[in-house]
Amino acid sequence: MTFDDSRTGERPQQAVPPSKEKDGRDDEQPTVRTYPTPAPQNAGPGQPASLTELLPPPPVPPSITGLTTPPAPGISAETRAAVSASDAGFPRRPSAGIPTPDAVEAVGQAAVLQRAFNNYGEQIGTKYVYEQTLDSHAPISPEYLAVVREVYAEPHHREGRLAPSPFKQALEVLRAASSVLVISRPPNSSRTFTAYALFAHLLDDGVITEVRPLSFGGSKYFPTRRLPHDRHCGYLLELPPDEDDFAVDDSFGGNLNKLVERLQRRDCRLIVLTRPEQWRRISHGAPPGVAPDLGVVRPRDIGERWLLAQEADLPAATWLDHKNIKPLIGSQAPTDVLNLVYLMLEQHRAAQSAAPADAAPEQTLRQKQESSPRLTFEKQVSNVVAAHSNWEDALYLWHEPEGRARTSFERNFLLAAAVLRGDPVGHVYAKAAELTQQLDDVPVEVEGQREPGVIAMTRAVEARREDDGTLTFTRPHWDDAVIEYFWNDRPLARTTFLGWLAHAPVSDTSASKEALEIISKDGRLALAERVGQFALKWAVRHRRQTPLERIVEEWYKHGTTKELWPLAVDLLDSAAIHAASAPYIHSMLLAWSSRSQPHLQRVVIEVCTGAFGRRHTAKALRRLRNVAAQGRPDVIDTLREGLLHDRVTAGFMQPRLRVGS
Repeated sequence: MTFDDSRTGERPQQAVPPSKEKDGRDDEQPTVRTYPTPAPQNAGPGQPASLTELLPPPPVPPSITGLTTPPAPGISAETRAAVSASDAGFPRRPSAGIPTPDAVEAVGQAAVLQRAFNNYGEQIGTKYVYEQTLDSHAPISPEYLAVVREVYAEPHHREGRLAPSPFKQALEVLRAASSVLVISRPPNSSRTFTAYALFAHLLDDGVITEVRPLSFGGSKYFPTRRLPHDRHCGYLLELPPDEDDFAVDDSFGGNLNKLVERLQRRDCRLIVLTRPEQWRRISHGAPPGVAPDLGVVRPRDIGERWLLAQEADLPAATWLDHKNIKPLIGSQAPTDVLNLVYLMLEQHRAAQSAAPADAAPEQTLRQKQESSPRLTFEKQVSNVVAAHSNWEDALYLWHEPEGRARTSFERNFLLAAAVLRGDPVGHVYAKAAELTQQLDDVPVEVEGQREPGVIAMTRAVEARREDDGTLTFTRPHWDDAVIEYFWNDRPLARTTFLGWLAHAPVSDTSASKEALEIISKDGRLALAERVGQFALKWAVRHRRQTPLERIVEEWYKHGTTKELWPLAVDLLDSAAIHAASAPYIHSMLLAWSSRSQPHLQRVVIEVCTGAFGRRHTAKALRRLRNVAAQGRPDVIDTLREGLLHDRVTAGFMQPRLRVGS
């Protein structure tokens, strides 16, 4: 695939017939395809859509590519491999087939910002988002699109059941070569997921051979010649949001006519993602009906599609229509529905794996000792409802028991066990003592027998000590809820807690060494991932930079050549392109770019020359200019190295960013 990265958007005439266009802006109006007159504009923030936006995914890792099944038996191989009549040299891409439940779960986990410490930060989906390199020009994998096609819940009919759904109408429009569709919705309202669902159907039907995201570039114009020269492609172009000194030019809507002409030559389709306020400003002159209303989808439909795609034998209707679950779904946003889906799946699987009635006596005895009887359906529902509310009532009863008061060490042991889940209990014990000293300025002598021991503390926090020396909780997401409870209950302790949290993955305490339970390097990295995700969640939710700033500062001290610093950079780079967190992270990076602290300037450089820079080039340029304006020699060297290392980003930035020699 070839791109033109020239400043004007023009390239030497080769395979393309001569054109009069200048930077994609002239008065020529070619013939364009007309669209149905749009209904009222797309769903607003208060209306449920189909699913939260997903990252344009990288090529699917082996853990996902191996999870798809062959095409359905009823579809012949000849049909799947047919040659398109429109172009003898255009082979239809074989269908990715029906995705397996594991593939669906991987994509579903990637669709939402993860709970802070879910499964030790090791889910396939978490890795899928946070560890894979995002290439803004790489094709979207057909396996990923197959999952989207499987789980996408179409909007309901506005004009009666006999009329085609808005989604199907848009799909029919896109079947024609040179079609352009604008999805004008706020962030986190299914813009990207809807676009991929449309493309997934076109790919499965052989209308296109691949789907590619397009980078808008660093200019306020999108020249028509920036469209690649490939044939039979579906392109996804996300317009950068307006910022103080950058905005997409008002002529964009009119220039869609030139894009239509260019798409026609190569039998391609284009979907543009924008925001309602931006589209109102730039839509003048656009083809009629190019931004139709795509309707809204019922939250229950979202839940049902995702549940059945992962557990075909799960009684989805029984779950979704239960009197205690139904109010939780109501008019929930898609992300909240998906979180409920995974709570239901966890409880269903826990019940399936519980010991059966005819289990061996020793297994039944162990269950009884652990106070974990087999889960009835009503108990599963109860756990989901409690987990959805972060177990606040149950945690209050634990923290404030009748007839006695919890000690500070007990409270901190519970908090440390929640943060350090999966670490040896001796390490948790030592870190709880350290946290108690930092929060209360009271030393806890855990080396001798003065304080309650590990067994007493484990029972006090109602945990279970496993054979490998780790602690587990039987209630779903109890550890996440513990941290939420502390954060809400002790606001004046947050700063101290963040300092302890940021330092937790750096090194072992002397006490844990004495316990001969030193946390391994892999354990520290897993802990660092959980800590980073917790800081990210709280920074975004509460619009506070402090949690992430403490992480960056502490891990910078540890050394930029050591393993924690790349984790900090990857965390922010991923968050800067994830729809749920991007708006706040963008503003945070802008603020950091004008501050003089070297750790903040360095992380801005590395993020702006990474995936964020490739997707939001204009924004990255602005932040890099601010960093360069500080004039620190070490920072300038880092900036120069970053541009040389990332050739894709440098191709956009170097003509526009002058770095002092």
